[in-house]
Amino acid sequence: MAHRHALELKRRGYEVSVFAGRPPKSNQSGGELELDNVDGLDVHVLSLRSLEPDRAFHWDAAGRRFRAILNDVRPDVVHFHNVSGLGVNLILEAKRFGARTVCTVHDHWGFCARNTRYRDDGHLCENFEDCHFCVSNVSDEKGKALPTRLRRDFVMTCLSEVDHLVFPSAYLRGAYAAAGFQTGTALVQSNGVEIARFDPADRQGGGPVQFAFIGYLGAHKGVDLLIELVERLLADPGLNGRWRLVIAGDGHLRAAISRLAEETPNRDYVNFFGKLDTSEIPTLLAASDVVMLPSVWPENEPVVMLEAIAAGRAQLASRIGGHAELVVDGQSGQLFACGDIDDLVAKAVAYIEAPELARRHGALNRMRRDSFDQSAAVAAYEEIYRTAPAHSPREDVIVLCDGQWPTLETAQLFNNFSMFETKAKLRFVYAEWADAQIWERASAVFFWSPDANAQFLLRAARMNIPVIAPAGGALARLCEEEALGGFAYKDFAEAIAALTMLSAGQDRTPCDASAEDLIDCATGLIEPGAFSLCAENPAI
Repeated sequence: MAHRHALELKRRGYEVSVFAGRPPKSNQSGGELELDNVDGLDVHVLSLRSLEPDRAFHWDAAGRRFRAILNDVRPDVVHFHNVSGLGVNLILEAKRFGARTVCTVHDHWGFCARNTRYRDDGHLCENFEDCHFCVSNVSDEKGKALPTRLRRDFVMTCLSEVDHLVFPSAYLRGAYAAAGFQTGTALVQSNGVEIARFDPADRQGGGPVQFAFIGYLGAHKGVDLLIELVERLLADPGLNGRWRLVIAGDGHLRAAISRLAEETPNRDYVNFFGKLDTSEIPTLLAASDVVMLPSVWPENEPVVMLEAIAAGRAQLASRIGGHAELVVDGQSGQLFACGDIDDLVAKAVAYIEAPELARRHGALNRMRRDSFDQSAAVAAYEEIYRTAPAHSPREDVIVLCDGQWPTLETAQLFNNFSMFETKAKLRFVYAEWADAQIWERASAVFFWSPDANAQFLLRAARMNIPVIAPAGGALARLCEEEALGGFAYKDFAEAIAALTMLSAGQDRTPCDASAEDLIDCATGLIEPGAFSLCAENPAI
């Protein structure tokens, strides 16, 4: 999508340069930069060091190379898309350079380290504070294992610096809001699709109703449901010879799909093409009646549903995420209850029993396809590029932090701190990752160990930022000797209470806190039920 938009912008007269990452070649190491030309676009290609969630969000080397390209290209606007692998710190580089910044958020990567919200137990994550259960820790440049929350808070802080944040679906904007991100000035704008590539004419030749699945062959895409659907349809003798399923894609369930297509009697009903080139997809859709998306994770604006609209084909998708914004249920296609095989079978059988239903739904998509043309999306982005940013007042509170290798107790403090937050959301940002802009926004500097970097304490003193440090350590002594403002905590219970004063939005800083203040603050965190007596078990 980014490539197509870049080509369209160039066609409209803009000077377009691209900075992108790709896995290193066999003779490369991470961090090597090459200049390529793709379809007339200058593409600066950086070989990536990692796409693992614990290291893909911040990379100093990528920031330095991006800075050099900014100084060479001198852009007026920097439009970010997927920066996983490159690092969200590129946003800070663009802001420091002075370019206007736009970021299209394509997925859950901003708050979900694994992106899909799909957990190993097969359930959708509903608690956005539980990231440490999926990714136990993240790493800094030296390999230090840091609490997972530091990743989420740093990414969110960088995204909050963007001039124009754009979500392709209302669903995704709502998901970020539910995760604690301020989306008041964020825009919703479809990415669109290159409709000229698709022939929306009715499928010729009649015959069995053909369903098409195109996508990654993974559990989160509902591939298990797809396999069960085939079994259920084959078990109904009344449907014999009246349907077919074509599958295109690659992924970790490829072997299971290959077996499905090869076994008798499946081979008479299922065709597996493997991974297709994008140029082959319009032909496959032209030969199909219904385009399927049985995903069990909430996608943003699934491309395959846009392509179904462009091709004038009926849609059959799970009722989750941004799917519902592209499928007009009962008119352009059908939505089924997410993960419900019975509902999926019923909706598929409805098309098999009444092929004219698929034609009728496809006809509506033919009528509305022009409104999804990518040229309209690019025109909307042109207007966004020209529009001055309209930031709403930030409600989150930046707390810079540092320390030596975190203990388990330290990790628990960060990963479970959400239970203590009251009014404002704290953003814990590892001081090594913070640039001058983030330091300017900081409300406090928190040291989780007594042997942290003293340079950060001195910088906080110069900027008059309150310091929260362990009592009795070198940092606390330096504060006392230099008469620097700070609060010395005896244990993490006091540290939590001091940090919670920031979250509560009080006028005073933790440095002003007395013992009584901390007791009052800590008491306020306890559920009222903790003070009640239990008649059934008085010992509780």
